[in-house]
Amino acid sequence: MHNVYDRLGTVPPIRVEYNGDGQPIGDNASEFSNFISTLVKSKISLGHNDWRKVDVEQKNHLWKTLKV
Repeated sequence: MHNVYDRLGTVPPIRVEYNGDGQPIGDNASEFSNFISTLVKSKISLGHNDWRKVDVEQKNHLWKTLKV
């Protein structure tokens, strides 16, 4: 996991491949998926049991972080 966080601003981002359904595949898929789940758990309250009810601003902030 540190490999992904260490990349923020200091190391070029890892390349992630996707299949036709938009799911990550390949060598970096597992690392990327773990990063997404850790990021969501740290930024979104556990009180939300429905993704559709999460504030749009929170979702946009997560999306911007993932694109970095």
